[in-house]
Amino acid sequence: MIYPKDFENKIGFDSVRRMLSDLCSSRLGRQCVDEMKFSTTLGKVRHDLECVAEMSAIISAGMPYPAPSAHDVVPYLSEIKARNSFMSAERLNRLLAILQSFNEIRTFFRSLKSDQDDLQADFLYPAIAGELADMQSFPGLISVISNAVNKFGEIKDNASPALYEIRQSIKRSAGSMQRQMRSVLDQAIKRGLIDKDVTPSIRDGRMVIPVNAANKREINGIVHDESATGKTVFIEPAEVV
Repeated sequence: MIYPKDFENKIGFDSVRRMLSDLCSSRLGRQCVDEMKFSTTLGKVRHDLECVAEMSAIISAGMPYPAPSAHDVVPYLSEIKARNSFMSAERLNRLLAILQSFNEIRTFFRSLKSDQDDLQADFLYPAIAGELADMQSFPGLISVISNAVNKFGEIKDNASPALYEIRQSIKRSAGSMQRQMRSVLDQAIKRGLIDKDVTPSIRDGRMVIPVNAANKREINGIVHDESATGKTVFIEPAEVV
């Protein structure tokens, strides 16, 4: 028990705590700083000082060390506790980044001084290595997410056989639509209905051709929009509807 209760404020450690909190890059880091407490256990104090000494030596030597991802996925994990809920691809990508950074951190700090087996491990950073001894690596989860989501946070085409077939079908349909549209454009140009430099545009999510209002009845299709002056209409050819 620390006495008096305001001992931290009396020695000015509250200012140190705020400074440490400001240096944290994530909410979880700041939470850890807020939960730090004074200890009267000699073994714990020595161990914590050894951790600080090891980290200080790494920084002083200018050694590059892996930094944990700053993404806070705890709210995402809480949300998917509900039945039939799921995590978006973007959030899965953030979770993957955190899991991979944890592996890199564990590998770095649990590096051995030389080739040894686990039973006689002599770690380069024994104090910090002890802190990370129980850190899980989740290789199965990393593999599953990596196979389903790309580095841009998008679902891969081959995330599942069904999704692959759906996306291939969409690509085939899009290719067929492009060919049909090109054919309509060529025919309209030959008939003098549109200029040679005319290209399709998008109106309300539909692919359309800008046509002079006087020629709108010459092209079979649906009129989706017209220009402010009314001189140009935007027609979706019947061949691509």
